[in-house]
Amino acid sequence: ARDRALLALLYGGGLRVSEAINLKVGDINLNLATDGRPGIMRVCGKGNKERLVPLGGIAAQRVSAWIAVRDKKYLAPESNLLLSKNARALDRHFAYRAVKKYAIQIGLEQNMHPHILRHSCATHLLLGGGDLRSVQEFLGHADLRTTEHYTHVAVEELQSLHKMHHPRS
Repeated sequence: ARDRALLALLYGGGLRVSEAINLKVGDINLNLATDGRPGIMRVCGKGNKERLVPLGGIAAQRVSAWIAVRDKKYLAPESNLLLSKNARALDRHFAYRAVKKYAIQIGLEQNMHPHILRHSCATHLLLGGGDLRSVQEFLGHADLRTTEHYTHVAVEELQSLHKMHHPRS
């Protein structure tokens, strides 16, 4: 359940590894995840900048499932959300190993790493019609040019989609 929550936070929330492993129980508000509305996470990003990130349906379910099976003595608001079996905070290496392990299990490339999930989240937001400025806020980028990097991939996807499926391409 913990690993599923981690993967859902990395992809569904577009979080950096450090943001995901440093989330506290009190940073998550699942009470808002009703009536199709997302929950909310308070994320501490680069430079200790805080931002609010929606916690969508699948990610909210995965986090809820993890909280449900977790030892209740570690559910204080200031406790790390994602803990090891020894009740220690996860480290970056664990996240990298987990992403690689599950990628291999489902037949994806072996050099998969957590940032690819963040990158995929951004690309999917842009392909889905998200505007660049909103995606910048979502990802916590200080500079819009960093977010613009993802538009190159999105444009290539759209060109490929057009070529494959448009009758006049």
